[in-house]
Amino acid sequence: MGRPVPDHSSKVSANALRSNPASHKKTHYDGPDVSDAFKYLAVTRVLACMFVMPLLTIMMDFAGMVGGYVAEATVSGMSWQLYFDRAFSYINYSDLLPATLKTVVFGYLIATVASYLGFTTSRGTEGVGDASTRSVVMASILIILSDVILVKVIFFFYPQVSV
Repeated sequence: MGRPVPDHSSKVSANALRSNPASHKKTHYDGPDVSDAFKYLAVTRVLACMFVMPLLTIMMDFAGMVGGYVAEATVSGMSWQLYFDRAFSYINYSDLLPATLKTVVFGYLIATVASYLGFTTSRGTEGVGDASTRSVVMASILIILSDVILVKVIFFFYPQVSV
C-alpha cells in the first residue's frame, strides 16, 4: 500500500487552543466563598419567606371571604355589598394585624430550618431527600410550638382579641 498519513489533528487542536484565550483553563477558584454562598442563598431566602408569608396570608384571607360570599349568595341570594358591610363590621385591625404578623415568624422558621438542613446535607441526592423531609417535619413542629407562644403574647398585648 502506501505510506501512512501522519495524524496532525493533535497539533491543530493544540494550536487552536493556544489561539483562543477563552478556552484556557483557570488554575485557581475565583468563585464566591462559603460565607458569600450563605449570604446570597440562605439570607435572601429567609428574608423573602418572611416577606411573602404575610402576603400569602392576606391573599388567603381574601379568598376565604370571597368563598364565604359565594356560599352565602348561593344559599340566600345576599348582595355583595351587604355581605362585605356585615363581614367588615365585626372585624377590627386588632383581629387581623397580630395574626398576620405571626406569619413573619413562621416564614423565618420555615426558611431557617430549610436553609440549615440544606447546607448541612450529605450523601448526595438521597441526603437532599432526607433533609427536605426532616425540614418539613421540623418546621411544622416549630410552627406549632411558636404559634402557642405567639398566641399567649398576642393575648397579653391585645386582651380584647377573641378566638
